[in-house]
Amino acid sequence: MTTELRTHQARSRVPADEEPTLTWIRAVVLGFNEPEYSDEGIARWLAAFVDQDARMRGVHDPRTGGLRDDRVPVATLGSWDTTVNVGGTLLPANAISDVTTRTSHRRRGLLRQLMTTDLTEAAQRGMPLAALTVSESGIYRRFGFGPAVQANQIRVRTDASFRVTTPPTGRVEMVDRDVYLDRVRALFDDYHQRTPGSVDRGPAADDVLAGLDQVTGKPLPGFRYALHVDDDNRCDGAVAYKLLEEDGTAEIRDFVAPNPAVGVALWDFLGHSDLIRTITQRRARVDDPLRYALAEPDVYTVENRRDFLWLRVLDVAAVLTARGYLTDGEITLSVHDEQDFAAGTYRLAATGGTGVVERIDDHSDDNADVALDVAALGSALIGGVGVRTLAAAGYIRGDRVEDFARLMVCTGSPASITPF
Repeated sequence: MTTELRTHQARSRVPADEEPTLTWIRAVVLGFNEPEYSDEGIARWLAAFVDQDARMRGVHDPRTGGLRDDRVPVATLGSWDTTVNVGGTLLPANAISDVTTRTSHRRRGLLRQLMTTDLTEAAQRGMPLAALTVSESGIYRRFGFGPAVQANQIRVRTDASFRVTTPPTGRVEMVDRDVYLDRVRALFDDYHQRTPGSVDRGPAADDVLAGLDQVTGKPLPGFRYALHVDDDNRCDGAVAYKLLEEDGTAEIRDFVAPNPAVGVALWDFLGHSDLIRTITQRRARVDDPLRYALAEPDVYTVENRRDFLWLRVLDVAAVLTARGYLTDGEITLSVHDEQDFAAGTYRLAATGGTGVVERIDDHSDDNADVALDVAALGSALIGGVGVRTLAAAGYIRGDRVEDFARLMVCTGSPASITPF
């Protein structure tokens, strides 16, 4: 099959000037079985691409037989530069999204072509890391991505059994959407600086999480907004939630609490809202303190846990140097990478919380204390999956797995609230 991979970036916010972008968006909408976007929805999507300086890659198949528009790609991948918190350091990363392949063109290597091109260019730009979220978890390990941040989908019953035992601090104010958007940007920046696993997000993401309908480009009805204010009158937490009128349920869409204890205070407010009997949240922390602050923890139910953020290491020395260490130690790692971006043998020495990495020219498992594949390194990087767990699954092996496990311990579970 003769196909052509094309890459472009949007430079104009005027849809009429961006025909390749409009046809690319059309392909993504088809790929995710979404409804047709309005002109305003398209314009907002285009503006976000311009702001992100996003790269749009598409595979085109000119053999249409007159049955389809050959300007519309049959496979897509979008990416842009962002940052990921890898344990106190905001590390540059290549964010990947909008990955689709038309049903008629699957199993032809189009995704591999797109992914290889994008990762190669990211490595050439000096990106040490790539990141994505997934709708199908079985796809991306073969490209070197490992699940690195988990998230819980929770349901909390807020009837008479709901009671937070933590002493209240500060106060909560209900606000309008514009006030919420004005404050949530600074709050997210604080969250991003503090939280391992966090991926940066821009104003367009703030807008969507606060209830903007991407299809129509207009705010959805039924949203409510609240801000937590501390005793010094500083805003330190935010929540946006949608009321589902038919059954007394509220669904949290955005929850930004740089200090998790402030999150408990926001939940205390939500749990005492009139006419709400159940509250759900899709991206709750796996170490959410709310459950343990409740008088009756059984009102808190974890309905699902999923691997939310996946990381792909492109530069081993950069990522291992960027994260912090709780213990001192030295270990030699043999990293396997089928795509060769990160393959090699590396000596990691951690002293006083700081790691120093040296690459060893002779790449051999015989010269290493531990051998692992690059996806396992992405999973273990910020403590999302433990080294012992990965070793039991067969992805890490060697005589010093226990030493490596101790070296990679983190203070808590990573978290991320940025869908992309």
